[in-house]
Amino acid sequence: MMKKYNIVLFSFFLFVLSSCGDNFLDIYPTGMDSVDEYYRTEEEIFKALVGAYDPLTWTDYYSGGYNQIQFISDVRSDDIFVGGDFGSRSFHHEMAEFDMDPLKAPTSLWETFYTGISRANTVIEKMDQVEEIDEEVKNRYLAEAVYLRAYYYHWLWKFWGNIPYYENILEPPYFVKQLPADEVYEKIVHDLDRIIEEKHLPLTVSNNELGRVTLYAAMMLRARVVMYQNDESRYEAVYNDMVTIGNSNFILTRNFADIWKNEYEFITEPSLSRTESIWEINHREEGGSWDWPQGGQGTVYPKWLGIPSLSENDPEFQDGWGFGPVRKEIYDLYPDADQRKDAGIIYFEKRKQLLQDSLGITISYSPRYEDTGYFNAKYTARKGYNNAAYDVELNFNNNVRIFRYSEALLNAAELAIKLGKGQNVAQNYLNLVRARALYISRDDYRPTHPHYVVATEESILQERRLEFVGEGMRFWDLVRTGNTHLLTESNEYWSRTWSDNYKYLPIPSTEIDRTEGEYKLVQNPGYR
Repeated sequence: MMKKYNIVLFSFFLFVLSSCGDNFLDIYPTGMDSVDEYYRTEEEIFKALVGAYDPLTWTDYYSGGYNQIQFISDVRSDDIFVGGDFGSRSFHHEMAEFDMDPLKAPTSLWETFYTGISRANTVIEKMDQVEEIDEEVKNRYLAEAVYLRAYYYHWLWKFWGNIPYYENILEPPYFVKQLPADEVYEKIVHDLDRIIEEKHLPLTVSNNELGRVTLYAAMMLRARVVMYQNDESRYEAVYNDMVTIGNSNFILTRNFADIWKNEYEFITEPSLSRTESIWEINHREEGGSWDWPQGGQGTVYPKWLGIPSLSENDPEFQDGWGFGPVRKEIYDLYPDADQRKDAGIIYFEKRKQLLQDSLGITISYSPRYEDTGYFNAKYTARKGYNNAAYDVELNFNNNVRIFRYSEALLNAAELAIKLGKGQNVAQNYLNLVRARALYISRDDYRPTHPHYVVATEESILQERRLEFVGEGMRFWDLVRTGNTHLLTESNEYWSRTWSDNYKYLPIPSTEIDRTEGEYKLVQNPGYR
């Protein structure tokens, strides 16, 4: 298993590193310096950079909010229900039903992303006062900080659209103007264009730096924002990025279930020293507590998704809180030959029968609200993935896979069609993903195969759904492709009707209330 690397926050943006050693993002507080005297050495600016990475691990639980990005993205899609406990987490259900109250908006995400932005801006603004830093190192640190700023902003932009935007260290009264979503997009993509063109980010990192940003990660982030914006002027550049990644040393992990195991983090084909993972966010089982969750590096997300009151004798999984149940119709979309069907989704009754027949084990669970009997196998709580000494719920060590090689291939397929590169070009990229899904060689995946799919924009969108279920992709794909009519629906729990106003969440009322004058935030349309 690849070693976990750790970030520890202790106060504002002052970080004191005992030793870089072999552990990227391992830092320990040893003292305090005044802000005016800080950021004079390479070591000190590196600590600031480490601090800019730190909020990446906060999104699943911070300031009392269980707002893991994949979950918050998926609850508005047609892939999962909210599940869990309706009473204590009603705002998630309101989000899913397009009936969100600004008083209940996910403030923790807003705070997390702006904290990351502030820290990235500190690195960028203070870099010029650093003495005796190698030019190559300096340029890399700056590129990482610009990437992180773009990454945090891209989530604020997708969730809220019209947001405050700034690129410097704020001075009192700490207000900046709110920009329209299209202007925010231009600033995000400008940053990404810059760092991709300048090529100061490495293509790969060594084992002691796993989790740091690479040029390929920047290409993938640009693809996400450009394709979500439907910015045709940049399709060619993004397509070329995806071709570059497609022709690189990445590989699709043959066994889909392996992708989500700890021993396959970062290096998903150990025997080949090749990877499907383009970028992951590190977690490890230590430090987090209910009093100070951001002080550790664990994640509560597996517990959040876990099968509620699951029998202790289950050999692989452990119990959880039952949020994010997968809809039955998603499971039924897969042919039985598709390995993603059971590698990505746990159909409890099928698993129960399998364990009974193969091991003589009988398992059970206690259904919660919106239960379907289907669970997210990718991140559901597993045994052996949490050895924390205390507050174990917060300290699972599952990494979050942000960019995978399969996404680059499907991006390339979609853009090949949009740009008129030829149906065969798109088909070749799609075939790679389909062949892996069917656990056959690419040569055996031919038009005569019973599950062969012709590459069209519609079929590629469907393939993305099957490939990324539970990874927070579906809602954004429906919005960008104009298929939001699929989100108007009724089920046994609720009915909802899509409106274009629901593309964005309401800006938290607390954020609006604390601004004033020319900086007063304006609520997104459709919300009180």
